Amino acid sequence: IANLETNFTEFLKFVDTYDDRNDFEEMKVTKQPYITDAYVNFPTGKLSLEQLQAAFNVLPFQFEIVDAEDKLRWFSDNDQSLFKPNSKTLDKPINAIHPIDTASKMEKAIREFKANRKDMVQAPYIKDGKKIINSVFALRSASGNYLGAIRMTGDVDFIFDMFKMKST
Repeated sequence: IANLETNFTEFLKFVDTYDDRNDFEEMKVTKQPYITDAYVNFPTGKLSLEQLQAAFNVLPFQFEIVDAEDKLRWFSDNDQSLFKPNSKTLDKPINAIHPIDTASKMEKAIREFKANRKDMVQAPYIKDGKKIINSVFALRSASGNYLGAIRMTGDVDFIFDMFKMKST
């Protein structure tokens, strides 16, 4: 019962915070999940929302999740970001938020995912002298239904540097 009371109190704080704010950018100031006592139970264990956010923030990649309707629903907000999306891009179609060449590649990958022809598309490229990997993975339910896609983009020079150090 004590946990129930604590969780309900946290929920009320969330509602008050949400009601008092009219701009999502303002809500991001704390960079903390809003329901801090919530856990996600996986078959392999459980993680708090705070742990999930910390995991995405520490990984040296930027992540975006697009839903089954091709709209951006979430992006990681970390120091490794090669480009800085903002909350105004949330809930918008990918072709409205990415440059034409990137959007067309994402749309092509998503068509392949929806048709169940592929589960992953990767594209390496060099930008400003850095080796970049752009990987898009299909997100599927346990029964194989397409749920959306996750895009992972990052500078992979550090991986090549590790091989150089190992060979010397």
